Amino acid sequence: MTLQQLEYAIAIGKTGSFVLAADLCFVTQPTLSMQVKKLEEEIGITIFDRSRQPVTITDAGKIFLDQSRVVVREKNRLMEVLSAVRGEIAGEFRLGIIPTLAPYLVPLFLTRFVEKYPKVHLEVEELTTALITQKLKSESLDAGILATPLDEPQLHESFLFNEPYVAYLSRKHALWTKKQLKPDDVDAGDLWLLADGHCMKNQVLQLCNRRKEKGNGQHFEYRSGSIETLRRMVETGKGMTILPWLAVPALSNKQQEAVRYFRTPEPVREISLVVHRAQLKKAIVDALTEEIQNAIPVHLRRSVKQQVLSIS
Repeated sequence: MTLQQLEYAIAIGKTGSFVLAADLCFVTQPTLSMQVKKLEEEIGITIFDRSRQPVTITDAGKIFLDQSRVVVREKNRLMEVLSAVRGEIAGEFRLGIIPTLAPYLVPLFLTRFVEKYPKVHLEVEELTTALITQKLKSESLDAGILATPLDEPQLHESFLFNEPYVAYLSRKHALWTKKQLKPDDVDAGDLWLLADGHCMKNQVLQLCNRRKEKGNGQHFEYRSGSIETLRRMVETGKGMTILPWLAVPALSNKQQEAVRYFRTPEPVREISLVVHRAQLKKAIVDALTEEIQNAIPVHLRRSVKQQVLSIS
């Protein structure tokens, strides 16, 4: 029995296909099939039922694969410990980030991080808070960048910055003439909002301290997963929406005329780098944290006279 054979079997269990598993492991399908067959002969059980498509895992195979994942995970952790002892910043790192933050934050730090740490293979995926939390607990992600606090005992949160929220108004909006807003100025019934499942929606409704009962004076409601779509809906001439501060610099001068900031204490969302408490990739986590904080404006790292909104 070899670690490579275990990795092949785990890949089949993950994909449900010998062909896809071979692609995932960068080997030919006959090579993978032969190695898994040898493994089954050695341990004396059939791991996969090949008579079905997709391939199914036998009851005995489930027990074997569960323990195999533990073995492979511990091997990977051993390699991470050895890299840390040698002072290397290297290895695979899987990062999840919420969609309302990713388009604005990732371009600020990604290129520099990749150039500075060429031995790190960074995989970035946009996911909701619920999915990031789930994947961190199962250790299928190494870290997540998202709004906090989560209050999850298994996870550790490291503060990155506080991001203010700003209002984005239609030129026909009654608040257009105001230079600064108070949260009480915001009518939830006049807002274009994100769809359910985005924690930013909960924070925005908390900001205006009201439930949304109707949408923008229209005979329809539009639920979007994209902040950019909501911004464009405002630009059609109706209502308003709430944007995160990092979305503002990319706006044109004309678009920035529609931005209104909130009076002190300004509403903000707390952004943190979150890892599993058993995380061993500390060197990569520390390097990533440093690059992110170096990439954002200094004033975002302060928390003076701000109202931090909860995510629930």
